[in-house]
Amino acid sequence: MRGKYQVETSEYNLGDEAVYLPGLGQRSEIRGKVYAPKDAIGPWPLVIFLHGLHEFCYGDDPGDADKPWPCPHGTKPVPSFRGYDGPATALASHGYQVVSISANTVNAYDDGVYDSGAQARAELILDHLALWKKWSTIGGRPFGRAFVGKVDLQNDGLMGHSRGGEGAARAAPAVRSTRGG
Repeated sequence: MRGKYQVETSEYNLGDEAVYLPGLGQRSEIRGKVYAPKDAIGPWPLVIFLHGLHEFCYGDDPGDADKPWPCPHGTKPVPSFRGYDGPATALASHGYQVVSISANTVNAYDDGVYDSGAQARAELILDHLALWKKWSTIGGRPFGRAFVGKVDLQNDGLMGHSRGGEGAARAAPAVRSTRGG
């Protein structure tokens, strides 16, 4: 059920190898889709969505790539972080800030780690939360000061589907500890 607010969306992409994930031993993308309540008085609780395991690149795979990520020449990243439009829009229309993040790097390499990438997914969530702390307090690229004072990181939620849920569950204790709870 839709709430009383209209919803504005935007995306950010800080690159395919923007952060290092120790739990994976690889550099990962920082990419997300933002759903924000339009004309709502902030700060809004933040909700992070993380998709599950799926293909990470599509297109004409040359078959001789040295590594699966970033996507080899002739292929493009699967935009699974855009797949939560329905629930993300519904939450934002009720006054939540929702960010759906991409984990294609983890999907590309998670078969090589003992926990199938759960720790790396948690690290990726925490990296995005660190960015949102910055963007909601002092601002920064790519949003400038658009979200300063508009996101409440003391009231946040994590949601993941399948392996994304494993990452969200693994990240939750670290999020709680930063709030003293």
